[in-house]
Amino acid sequence: MMKMRDKIVKRIVEVSKIEQSRKKRLISFIPQFAFFIIFIPIILFVIPYFLFDKWFELDKIHLHSGIYFLISVLALTGWAFAVWSIVVQYKFGNGTPIPVMATQKMVVKKPFSICRNPMALGTIIFYVCIGILIGSVSAIVMSIIFAMILLTYIKVIEEKELEIRFGQDYVDYKKKTPFLFPKWF
Repeated sequence: MMKMRDKIVKRIVEVSKIEQSRKKRLISFIPQFAFFIIFIPIILFVIPYFLFDKWFELDKIHLHSGIYFLISVLALTGWAFAVWSIVVQYKFGNGTPIPVMATQKMVVKKPFSICRNPMALGTIIFYVCIGILIGSVSAIVMSIIFAMILLTYIKVIEEKELEIRFGQDYVDYKKKTPFLFPKWF
């Protein structure tokens, strides 16, 4: 396991050293957008809602309209937090969320000063809330599985890669900034 991780981290570090033009970074958002707005939702929501819920005969979750409103606000907040992270990463880090066009500078300003992984936090909140809003138990479970996979990747691969790329600055940042849950929690 460790050798595989080291190979992956080494490759990501090599690729991340290649500085990409602003135009190329902007264009790279097209497949990223398609992946996170089309592909992932199909896996997390469409398939669970139309297949798994029926196969396992799971009832649709029905909540009070006030709860739906609160969950909608939470979903939009998660989405906004993730988008804010992407914009800051692009603007100040000269990179994108994908490792092949990684940031060239370490970003520690908000939202990255609030927690080390605001994009992941926002995305997880958004996806889980969407599962709740569509009333699908299996979509909620799939969103939680997605969250566990994403957070494992960040902890095992991405943090090691960032330590190599940014050295002691990242180690110090890691010590003072929470992994996922913002300082105010």
